[in-house]
Amino acid sequence: MAVCLVGSHATGTATPTSDVDIAVVGDGPHYRLEMREQLLFSVGWGSEVVQRQRLYEPDWLATHVVGWRNAVALHDPDGVAASIRHEAANWNWSLVAGDCDQWVAEKFVGLTEEVHKLISNLSSRSWREATVQRSVLAQQLGLILAIQRRILYGSENAVWQLIGDELGSTWRGTQEAALGIGKLRLERGECRRAVALRAQRARGGVVAGRTSVRRNGKRATRNSALHAVTEVRRVSASSRRRSRRRACLPASPRPLPPGRSGRNHTMRRRSGSRS
Repeated sequence: MAVCLVGSHATGTATPTSDVDIAVVGDGPHYRLEMREQLLFSVGWGSEVVQRQRLYEPDWLATHVVGWRNAVALHDPDGVAASIRHEAANWNWSLVAGDCDQWVAEKFVGLTEEVHKLISNLSSRSWREATVQRSVLAQQLGLILAIQRRILYGSENAVWQLIGDELGSTWRGTQEAALGIGKLRLERGECRRAVALRAQRARGGVVAGRTSVRRNGKRATRNSALHAVTEVRRVSASSRRRSRRRACLPASPRPLPPGRSGRNHTMRRRSGSRS
């Protein structure tokens, strides 16, 4: 059994609102969310076999390969996580080309039904249903194109920008129009109301009460996953320091020695750093 920090906190790119992604190699609930120290922890479980399989499954690989390549082991006594990370580092598209092409063809043909639903809703002037269907179509098409264009994106937060960069401004403009993107509309209405919908149903009892993992005989796995809570801030700080060093930036502002200009001092720091 192993526990790894993955996602933005592992790469040092987390923002104040980023959740903390934890990958557990072992048996346990498929997925769990917890709030700890004002941070949202997203914990996903999978056996060693499952974690390795996901590197080659089109439904998973775009995020899984990147996640494991950047994973930071928090608990790996048997070297299982290190082995999976090594496999991810050596992964390439040629290993899955046939499966990915078949997956793309099946998914793309499947979108025909979504297009038909959208046209039907427009014809019947069912604006609410048409708006939902429009977003479903644009969202699913983006994920399909990522595999078709051989794009690994790590997080779905990045996929839309990557696809736009790959396909160009015409595609990007059409996609934004299809999603109804507009700064004022997003700020004043749609996004906040979408959050409000979720909040209403949470208060209405859709979200089940917290259950104990001990009841399912998973106490050791849960404790190991939550052990990451105490490590996250240290690992994230370390990752940010490494990122600053690679960018040739000081970890914190330092006063310049007398008689040295800021520009010359910066150039000396850069010339002394490793390429």
